[in-house]
Amino acid sequence: VVIETNQGAIGGAPRLALEYGDLVIDEGKPVNPDLSFDPQKKHLYVMTEKKVSKLRVQECGVYRTCGECLGARDPYCGWCSLENKCSLRTDCQDAVRDPLYWVPYRSGRCTTITAVTPHQIQRTTARTLGLVIDNLPALSGQFLCAFTALGKTLVTNATRTTNGVSCTTPRTDLIPHNPPGQQHFTAKLSVRMSSGPDFVTTNFTFFDCTTYTSCTACVSSSFPCDWCVDGHRCTHDTAENCRNDILVTGINRIGPSIRSGPSFCPRINGTAGSTEILVSSGTKKKINVKVDNIAQFIVHTRFVCQFNIEGRVSTVPANVISDTIYCDDMEFSYASRQPNITATFAVIWGGSKPLDNPDNVH
Repeated sequence: VVIETNQGAIGGAPRLALEYGDLVIDEGKPVNPDLSFDPQKKHLYVMTEKKVSKLRVQECGVYRTCGECLGARDPYCGWCSLENKCSLRTDCQDAVRDPLYWVPYRSGRCTTITAVTPHQIQRTTARTLGLVIDNLPALSGQFLCAFTALGKTLVTNATRTTNGVSCTTPRTDLIPHNPPGQQHFTAKLSVRMSSGPDFVTTNFTFFDCTTYTSCTACVSSSFPCDWCVDGHRCTHDTAENCRNDILVTGINRIGPSIRSGPSFCPRINGTAGSTEILVSSGTKKKINVKVDNIAQFIVHTRFVCQFNIEGRVSTVPANVISDTIYCDDMEFSYASRQPNITATFAVIWGGSKPLDNPDNVH
């Protein structure tokens, strides 16, 4: 059965109809054209040759979002904004008070968060957010912002503005920690009244620059993170955490910088030769590698070369001359019967600060 809308006649001519549903009643059997409503006009009786079916005239509840609800173009259904559901107009509380409380498909005016400023923040900071919300109903009462992530929902007060609402992010001690191995997590940011469900939702990101442990990863990230070279740390706040330090700014940091991006990180340069250094097992060898961006204060610190062979870590002193690190000689051997194994390699300065090894020289 095809259910159509806007059927009628003007001057004897049929009006244009829109098909919005196609239901199978009895597979392969023709439908009798004599359809009939029940007295309440909530159901339709449909007959085939040997079958009578009673159908609801609408199934608004199957649509879960405003876009789905209005996109169905079902003339019975509209979006009940404050109850966050697709429903009949009669099933939407206070629908008569404001055209935006119950939105029919013809209007296409879903309540939508179109912008959040800022759209992401460092997890250990608090900020006031500005939310631009289109088609926000006129409401009395307390607005709230709810942040839901990692099994936790945190709520803060919100204030109506000329183009939406503003609210603060939750207390930093209440915000969940990043999942292990992750530098950020995405929360569901929703707006609600003090009583009632969420009526508009978007995504909001909490990131944590301190989870990056290398300069290259830090300044290449999609977040505004910078690297403090001497402090050997990644931070969102260089004024607080990198005073009197050499900075490498992140590629997503807004503003001028003389050192921006991973090409300015102190690092082993694997592009100057092979990233694979071959050593015959049971022999002594001096390893040397090219390095980049070694500031003068780094040159005057102690350098060591560190090798991890089958889980056994060996360290030998090293010196830097011009753009090359020279490791003292060391015997390389391994116990397994494999024809070859890979030993990881690191150059450590200042006691505990490894140079970046973006090309995985090994």
